[in-house]
Amino acid sequence: MRLFIALRPEKEMNDFIEHAQDSCRKLNVEGDYTPRDNFHLTLAIIGEYDDPDKVVEVIKEVPFRPWWITIEHIGNFNDIWWAGFEKSGWLETLVHDIRQALEKAGIPYDKKEFIPHVTIIRNAKWKHGSHDLFIFPGEFHAGSSISLMRSDLDEDGNRVYTEVASVDAHY
Repeated sequence: MRLFIALRPEKEMNDFIEHAQDSCRKLNVEGDYTPRDNFHLTLAIIGEYDDPDKVVEVIKEVPFRPWWITIEHIGNFNDIWWAGFEKSGWLETLVHDIRQALEKAGIPYDKKEFIPHVTIIRNAKWKHGSHDLFIFPGEFHAGSSISLMRSDLDEDGNRVYTEVASVDAHY
């Protein structure tokens, strides 16, 4: 099964992200808009791995507190648009600690640079220029748990993310 570790936004942040999507729609940005149920901030991509219980045990080893987070801009990876988060020490430390714990446990993960974001549109097309027009800061309580998620494709080829387990904040 394809697994990743993520923060799942709470209602207020989900509402804010949906509002950003609505603004894009009003500006005639075409693409595959991420469903609200799929909003997440990926901390580590594990990929194909068949022992989710081992991953949950690793997450439980990493201390973390409930936190606040700031969405500050729209960014992109080519035609994938996302809501970007302000760089923060606690988030960088959390990602580092999770990845170190995965490494220590021998669980493979994607070692790409961490860019904190929530994907809002895939295959985005906008003929009016840069996405940099969308700047909308907002600070939110980001939650008090970390989720182990499974990624699947449905019969239509759409991504479906399912929470396998959740670990509450502990320090």
